[in-house]
Amino acid sequence: MIPIPLPHLLMKPFSQERYQAALELFQKIIIIDPNHAEAAYFMAQIYANQGQYQEAILYCEQLLKVDTLAITPHLDLTHIYGQEGDEKRAIKMYQESLNILQSLPPEMPITERGNLTASQLLIQLQKAN
Repeated sequence: MIPIPLPHLLMKPFSQERYQAALELFQKIIIIDPNHAEAAYFMAQIYANQGQYQEAILYCEQLLKVDTLAITPHLDLTHIYGQEGDEKRAIKMYQESLNILQSLPPEMPITERGNLTASQLLIQLQKAN
């Protein structure tokens, strides 16, 4: 099934920081399309921001089942595992993130990260560490 981007109207609760309403809406989308990456991404973001790391991990892992080379869930899992104190898994996800970025064309845009290119994000991650 081809993922359908979320229309602006469906993003309204998220953009207005009405996270419980946004979660309920995204959950309905996931019921219709269990592989809807955008809904899973936003659910992971909301849960992580609320400190509900196990829920966030589930949705990040769901994203990785759909696209094993998706950089954003790898980076999110790096952060989440770090927050949980699971250094081994955080380092593993960080290394996987670097490997993915190194395998991408350098000028490939990573839109989820502020339109940085793969090479810019790689440099940014290497400087931060």
